[in-house]
Order: sequence, then C-alpha cells, then structure tokens
Amino acid sequence: MPDRRTRSTAARSSSPIIGLAAGIIYLLSSINLSDDSSL
Repeated sequence: MPDRRTRSTAARSSSPIIGLAAGIIYLLSSINLSDDSSL
C-alpha cells in the first residue's frame, strides 16, 4: 500500500501536527463523500 508508506514517511519526517491535520482532512472528506452519496 503506497498510502501507508507515504503516511509513515510523512509522519516521521514532519511534525505530528501535520499528521493530525491530514487525519482531520481525511475525516472531513469522508464525511462530505458520504453526504454527497446520500443526496
């Protein structure tokens, strides 16, 4: 899975704050996708 490698590498090279921000964006995007699919 290239996504896991990218996440682990980014988490190691960058500060954990960036990882949290990425997680929040991912959650928001997933929620938006679910809302769009429901509509």
